[in-house]
Amino acid sequence: MKHPHFQTITIGDSLEGTYVKKRIIPNTNKPGEMQNLYIIKKTDGEFMDVYGKPGIDAQMEDVTLGQIVGFKYTAENPSANPKFNPTKVVDVFSNKETVDQVWVDANKDLIEAEAISQSTPVPASVSTPTPAPVSGISFVDVNTPVTPDLGPVGSVEATIAAKTTEELFPSTDTVTPTTTPPTQEEAIAEINKIATDKLGATTPEEVKTKAMEATGLAFIPSNVNNILVELKKL
Repeated sequence: MKHPHFQTITIGDSLEGTYVKKRIIPNTNKPGEMQNLYIIKKTDGEFMDVYGKPGIDAQMEDVTLGQIVGFKYTAENPSANPKFNPTKVVDVFSNKETVDQVWVDANKDLIEAEAISQSTPVPASVSTPTPAPVSGISFVDVNTPVTPDLGPVGSVEATIAAKTTEELFPSTDTVTPTTTPPTQEEAIAEINKIATDKLGATTPEEVKTKAMEATGLAFIPSNVNNILVELKKL
């Protein structure tokens, strides 16, 4: 069923409610591609759709069904090219402890099924400190960053995260180590170089603006590595 959708018309526009469903639908703006659709139940019982974009998807990645979630249109970054529309920044606010318990109790089967279908490896760390600005580049302010939840102590995920490679892979064969992602500072330095060399940025503010225009991702700490990955594809 199609519901009214959250619109970003005026800076400050916001939506808050219970996250009750996620669908994957055809992207009408990009034929042949798919996009996420998040369904939110407001306190008055009305349902609203939030169409996924790279910046929203990144912030919704660790939000689970039943959580109270907020969306707020916080900024608009003009494009350096007047032919392109400004980049709209939508911040997502959530907290693992803030849930709609009545809805959760009534939809346990749905939540469990969704958790299985969306299951991904759990990261070893549940939070990332906000780094100091590098070379004058600042982040879009997000008051409550979304952080992954490792679950109760003793859970399968926590046990796996605590084990060493040798314990997980008791074999005489050599295990190829995974590539360590760059630190926030290293990633920002690379973004700065790519934006300068390939996008023509000349100031820290232009680096941020052009990086967001090229990737469609909000320039926030949790997106830095994803921004770098997308820029490397240019």
